Amino acid sequence: MKTIYNSIFILFLSFIVACNNSKNTLDHTLAFSKSQKVNENQIDDSITYNKFEPRNSISYTGGDSLIVEKVVQINTLTLITGISKIHNDGVRLYAVDQEYNLLYQSKGQEDSWRLNLNFYKSKKGKNIVILAEVGAEESWGAYVYLYDGEKFKELDFLDFVALNSYKESQSIIPFLEITEKRNTSIQLSSTSKAIFLNNVTQKEVNAKDLIFTYHFEN
Repeated sequence: MKTIYNSIFILFLSFIVACNNSKNTLDHTLAFSKSQKVNENQIDDSITYNKFEPRNSISYTGGDSLIVEKVVQINTLTLITGISKIHNDGVRLYAVDQEYNLLYQSKGQEDSWRLNLNFYKSKKGKNIVILAEVGAEESWGAYVYLYDGEKFKELDFLDFVALNSYKESQSIIPFLEITEKRNTSIQLSSTSKAIFLNNVTQKEVNAKDLIFTYHFEN
């Protein structure tokens, strides 16, 4: 049974990579609005998200159209990272449901060597936040994704890196804390003394002075 499942799974991956998926790819008009501001007040009435490792994690390689790097299953959600042999534009992230419907397909990450997934959830809700780091020798930043049990959404790309004492770029993910304001927003912030670098403006900022807010829309 496992051999049959693996064959079906690889065929499915070949199919979704071979298609443009214009109808199935998630609409990037998200049910969220984003704001970035200086952290002036402490978050109250909030739910804390903690990092976790999915229990079912299987690695695959091969297939006609996709070099699969990793497959992760969380309840009815399956996440696949891999390099398309057709598009030849670097590693991509695919999200599919239990019926193998494509929920999301990222763009290729070009020269990035990695798309490292980090998973966070609270004890009081069903939402799962995924932070995915991209980069080569040094970090380039991280994508923010949300899975609410039904929809998989790309919320943002954090174009920031953390600087070590040698001014080398490191991932900001270890310095971030994730909270949810009840029925209002998801917030990424930091209490660290780390220094972040904005890759766009090339300006340094104290990590604890930044907060990224993603508001739920009614």
